[in-house]
Amino acid sequence: MVEGEAQEISESEMLDAIKFGHEHIKEIIELQRELIAECSVSKMEVNTPDVPDGLAEKIEKTVLSKIKEAIKIQEKKSRHEKLSEIKDQLLEELGEENEPYKAYVSEVFGEIEKREVRSMILGEKSRLDGRGLDDIRPITCEIGVLPRAHGSALFTRGQTQSLGAVTLGTKIDEQFVETLEG
Repeated sequence: MVEGEAQEISESEMLDAIKFGHEHIKEIIELQRELIAECSVSKMEVNTPDVPDGLAEKIEKTVLSKIKEAIKIQEKKSRHEKLSEIKDQLLEELGEENEPYKAYVSEVFGEIEKREVRSMILGEKSRLDGRGLDDIRPITCEIGVLPRAHGSALFTRGQTQSLGAVTLGTKIDEQFVETLEG
């Protein structure tokens, strides 16, 4: 399916242009395939280790209650630190025999975390920072926070901050328009 809009040409002319381009793209793709065949490039094989049966269930059994507890921490940094700590403990508990499956363990951990966060939001109607679904984070604005700058402002919304600063210069500091010719 192709969608588009034009005011200068008719729909049939646009369709003809797309078909024209498509035919030429087919030629380019065929040329690329010929070049690949000449170079005799083979696809790299990726060996993924077979994950032991029951590993995902073991991971969930080990960390589910801890994750549910950690996602209720309202302060973002503390929550991330706690989740990281739980994940490190999990990897340690699983031992060296599961070392080749470290990426898989991280993936399953992330899926459990995502599922539980979603469940908390939909079930308890509470976001990670403790707000309800209809609550808006308060925003505060302060000006003149940097004494040496000609203008500065600090915007704070929840746990996110943004600092803006402006310093004026003299005629020597002005930006010149640069062109290709210099």
